[in-house]
Amino acid sequence: MMLCIGLTIKLGIYLSTITHPLLVMGLTVVSQAACVFASSYIPTMGGFIIVYGCMIGLFSGLNFMLTVFECNKYFPGKKMYVNGIVLTGTGLGSVVFGLFSYNFLNPNKVAPVKGYYIGNAELEQIAAKVPECLRWLALLFLGFGLMGVLMMSYVCIDNRRK
Repeated sequence: MMLCIGLTIKLGIYLSTITHPLLVMGLTVVSQAACVFASSYIPTMGGFIIVYGCMIGLFSGLNFMLTVFECNKYFPGKKMYVNGIVLTGTGLGSVVFGLFSYNFLNPNKVAPVKGYYIGNAELEQIAAKVPECLRWLALLFLGFGLMGVLMMSYVCIDNRRK
């Protein structure tokens, strides 16, 4: 696990030095959204785990660490504040998208039976809406991710001028 995290950090920083951080961030955002969208069509659990778990984790790590790296260069004396804000934004994103997913899938607040959404027709309708929810999440990830890349453009361009 730690080896994968270290490789992700090194890969993101290496790619940003040979190209441009905005290009790497933009490509990882588009790739992440494409993986979320593609995972909504995968019928097997193993394929879903590989695409949704591994591939999205790789792209998220690339984007996250590159953002932290560039912001730390832009605010050299305030690294702890920058890291705290980036981490807070990452956590809030999980909360917001989690609430969206829950309210999209289960607007009537139907309780699961023994922890599962199977057993009757109403619960199975909730489970059947998961692929559609993933497609909407892919669109939201793409929109918000590209807005984040645009917000990082001033930081990255200014860092390259120095």
